[in-house]
Amino acid sequence: MGGLTAAAALPSALSAQELTKVRIAGTPDQDMIGSFWAEQTGIFQKYGIDADVSTLPSGAAITAAVAGGSLDIGRGSLLGLISAHAKGIPFFLVAASILWSSTKPVSALIVAKDSPIRSARDLTGSTVAVASLGDFYSLMDSALIDKQGGDSQNVHYTEISGRAAADAVAAGRVAATTIAEPMLSQVLATGRFRVLDHPFNAVANTYLLTAYFCTPDYVAKNEAVLVRFRRALAESVTFVNAHRPAVLPLMSKYTGVDESVLASMSPGPLPLPNQLEPALIQPLIDVAVKYKVIDHGFAAKDMIDPAL
Repeated sequence: MGGLTAAAALPSALSAQELTKVRIAGTPDQDMIGSFWAEQTGIFQKYGIDADVSTLPSGAAITAAVAGGSLDIGRGSLLGLISAHAKGIPFFLVAASILWSSTKPVSALIVAKDSPIRSARDLTGSTVAVASLGDFYSLMDSALIDKQGGDSQNVHYTEISGRAAADAVAAGRVAATTIAEPMLSQVLATGRFRVLDHPFNAVANTYLLTAYFCTPDYVAKNEAVLVRFRRALAESVTFVNAHRPAVLPLMSKYTGVDESVLASMSPGPLPLPNQLEPALIQPLIDVAVKYKVIDHGFAAKDMIDPAL
């Protein structure tokens, strides 16, 4: 309720005629809370934005909607946006959404509790479950296996996702899988698994995982709107980081995850929108080149809104 009380104290909202309509969407993940909170509490309106915030089931659906013009701003996986850029689809990153931090890991590579595997290098010759072949998790798993002296070329990746992947690990059908929160906490609580490592650390200790993006045409025509969008998002994220319990009901509503599960997690703070430094993006570009996710590298600054 604290957030709603705060919203009531905001300066008078602009009239509907003065507001700029902005259509925003992402997959139903926790880092969308900044946008949903800003919409619900009137923060977007305070900055002259009539925001329509929604979720779509996949990153592919979001990028297609942004490219086709049915969305103004999308929130997507940085790896997917890197792949699009390398293929000549020139989206611009306009705001940071979530960072990976080795001090607050929100995903882990798990094995069965009694597994003989003691390090990622031991996965050489084994079968590892991933949601999709060539996806972000398989890239991270490969990077970790190779970094620890194993051979990712001699790892068999098979497509099994979510809870089914954890069940396959417990049953011995696969050796390991990488799972993110909130499911990670749930499966570890069963006592059937242990954390082997955190594959995301193989890239860097801190880097961008997801970001808000739009087309170059939208950036060129709406830079003033994007400035207001970032300011509103920064205010919302600052509140969310300081008052996590207050936002859990809303987070539960759009993610479909029970409040008690969300409350048991301790993710790191969301980054402020302007945290789009090239140094937080380049490590993932370089890894994508190394593992042939993209066929050529490029400078991270080429992906960022020129105004930043």
